[in-house]
Order: sequence, then C-alpha cells, then structure tokens
Amino acid sequence: MMDSRQKLTPPRPGAPMTADRVGHIIAVIKRMLVQGPGVLIEPMGDQIKISAKKNPIPAGGGASTVPGATAGRFRCPSVDALPAVPTAANTFQMVYWTSEGDGTGDDGVWWTRTDLTRWYPFAYSTLNGTPGAEELT
Repeated sequence: MMDSRQKLTPPRPGAPMTADRVGHIIAVIKRMLVQGPGVLIEPMGDQIKISAKKNPIPAGGGASTVPGATAGRFRCPSVDALPAVPTAANTFQMVYWTSEGDGTGDDGVWWTRTDLTRWYPFAYSTLNGTPGAEELT
C-alpha cells in the first residue's frame, strides 16, 4: 500500500484503477478530514461518519459547546427568552436560546441587528423570532 503522505500522480489516460490506488485515495481523504467546532468525524471501517455535534457554539480559535461561552472578544449569552431587538446604532447581537429550566427556546443560536424587527436562527427552527412570541404563526 502506498504511504498516505505521498502525493498521488495522475494515471495515464485510460489506465485501469488499481486497488492500491483506490486505497491510497481513501487514506489521503481520511488524513485531510479535520474535525472542528460543531463537526464530529468517526472512522467506521472503510467508511467515515460525518455528523453535527448537538448544540455547538462556534468559537474563534477553538471549539466550545458550552452555552454562554466566551470566545476571544465575542460573547454569546444563554437566554430563557429572546430579548428585545437592540436599538443602538449598528448593533449585531447573538444569543443561545435555551429550553432548559424556564427557557422557551430551541437550544440554538439566534441573531439580530438594529435594522431588523425580529431574531433569526442560524439553523432551521419552528420557533418565531419575535420577542414574546414563541410559536411560528
């Protein structure tokens, strides 16, 4: 078997694909896959399972799955209910809307900015992003 760190030279046009070459391609792809925030990569024999981690909070420079985590100069607070849309000029805000305890959210990250009238989820949600309204109408 070829070393997965070796570069793969293109075959001659019309040359048959060998098992060694296919194995090398698979090894190179496995080596190139990198797990990051929100992504889980699990080798399963000759297959690779790629899935999303439950409720990830992206963090600059590293992974964090803790609601309300601080990443550098960025903070994503955990809230039970969506707050009012910010009114300060040129303001962008993100929150982790929890369902734990008294929370009415979907355990997802929501965002808004000054020129909008509601919050928007980063992932699909059946919840309404208007503060005070929980269900989609």
